[in-house]
Parts: sequence; structure tokens; C-alpha cells
Amino acid sequence: MPVDFHDLLGVKEDLEEKIAQIGLTEGPQGPQGPLGPEGPRGPLGPKGAKGVPGVGVQGERGPQGKEGPRGPIGTQGPEGISVVNVYIDLDMSLIVVLSDGSELNAGIIPTAENVTLIRSGGGGGGGTTPYLGVTITLQPTAVMVAIGATAIFTAAASSGDGSPLVYQWQSYDGANWNNMSDLGDVSGTATNTLTIVNCQLIITGTNYRVRVTNDTNTVVSDQALLTVLTAASYNILTESGFNVLIQTGTGNLITEDSP
Repeated sequence: MPVDFHDLLGVKEDLEEKIAQIGLTEGPQGPQGPLGPEGPRGPLGPKGAKGVPGVGVQGERGPQGKEGPRGPIGTQGPEGISVVNVYIDLDMSLIVVLSDGSELNAGIIPTAENVTLIRSGGGGGGGTTPYLGVTITLQPTAVMVAIGATAIFTAAASSGDGSPLVYQWQSYDGANWNNMSDLGDVSGTATNTLTIVNCQLIITGTNYRVRVTNDTNTVVSDQALLTVLTAASYNILTESGFNVLIQTGTGNLITEDSP
């Protein structure tokens, strides 16, 4: 059975009147209750599949470089001189006839054996190409001086191709050979004669050498040792009738009786 709205209002008013009669009033709102416990964590999802590692692809090999051009063919040396004949002259001397038309007196008594040997062994061949590089004709030698004196190292060379020679003196620092320059007490570093004035003990035991260059090649000389002695030591050795020699490359002094 449907309820009439006006009936509900009447019930509400009756309740409010009875509450008022018994002195009931609406109390304050109570505190908020505590939060309920956190629900359990859901299960982990399934592990994803492992990825496949990538593999780099090797690049293609580059094309092979072209072969360089072949160097020029060397010129043939001059034709050698060979023995073309031998004969015995009226003086019973053995005469050798050469391919250039000249004759040579062998200076020996002719026999069947030596005539055959000269004829069979005198064949000529291709000549050798002349040497065009640098040849050291005079090597620098060790020098010993008193402190404050002048040391001179000298070298000489020839140039096979006739081009000018270029000299460069070097000193050894215990590890490397270093090019020298004209500075202070040092001069002649670009000539065949190296000069060091006012020598001091600090440079004793130093080795020197020279590089010689022409248009064909470069050649290095032997090394030469410089020994600097105090004036007293030098005078004692020389004035006592000894020749003072130097053992190359070691710096050791050796004395021997003067002749």
C-alpha cells in the first residue's frame, strides 16, 4: 500500500516533538574511524621473454691497392777488358793481348801451364757501376786537452758523384746523437773541422762524430772521444816522459813510455 507523503511528514513532526519533550539534542559528529588495513599486493606479472643479442655484420673488404710503378732499369756498366791472346816474343817474354788492343808483358817465364791459365782465366765481364756516394777518407780521432784548452776534431771525405759535401757534427748525450750548432765555445759544426775552445771538465767523456752528405747518400764517421784533464794532471803525465793515449769509446787513459 502506497505511503502518503503527508503521513510521512506527520511522523517526522511527531518524532521531533517527542525528542524535544525528553530534552534530546543532536550530538556532535563522532570522529572518523580508522582506515581499514591495506589489501594484499597483487601477484607479479609473468617475466618477459629474453631478448636476442644483436650481431654486427662484417663489412666488405676494400679493393686491393694498385701495384706501384717499377723503378727505372739501371744503366749497364762499361764493358770489361778481357784477354784475347797470348804469345812469346823474341825475348822469351810472355805477352798478353787485351780486348782493347793493348799488350801487357806478364813478367813471367812462359810455360805451357801459365799460358793456358792466362788464356782461360782472362775473360772479361760487365764492368761495375762507379760508387757515387760519400767516402770518409779521414776519420776523427780522440782528443785529450787540459782544462781551458782548445780541442779540434778533423775529418775528410770525398764525393763520388762530384756534388758538394755537407758536414754536420753531432755529440752523444748517452742516449741519442744530437746535431750541433755554432754557439758559444763551439764552432765549425757545419765544416770538416769541429773546434771547441775553453774546454771544461763538464764535457769530458763526450763522444763526437760527423755526418757527411752528398746528392747520393749520407755517411757517418767513427766517433771520437774528448777527454778534459785538470792542468796539473795533464802536466804530470806529459812532463814525466809519458805519451798519453786514449782508449776509444771508453774514456780510459793509457800511459806508455815515450820513445
